[in-house]
Amino acid sequence: MSSQENIRSIEEHLQVIPSEFEIINLKTDYKNLCLSIRTAGLGKTSKQWDFLESQNGKVGLRAQVAELERSLRQYRSRNSVMVLKVSLNKIEELKRKIEELETAL
Repeated sequence: MSSQENIRSIEEHLQVIPSEFEIINLKTDYKNLCLSIRTAGLGKTSKQWDFLESQNGKVGLRAQVAELERSLRQYRSRNSVMVLKVSLNKIEELKRKIEELETAL
């Protein structure tokens, strides 16, 4: 082997072995990445995501139930008003018939 090949072989060998400083940097980067993942919530398991989605679903369903209950109350209120108007119209019609009968007598 020539001395130039020896030098190249040593350089290649040295490039493969990371320095202690590079290892420390990689460990620090890894810790920061893990912290970012935890902070962003990306490290959740599928069970945790399913639970979170079910909780969000429950909140949505509760809101829908509340809206439907409000709509039902409004419908019942309108329905009651309509029934009262129909009853009032019948009463007024009966009063007119009574007046007509009294006039005819």
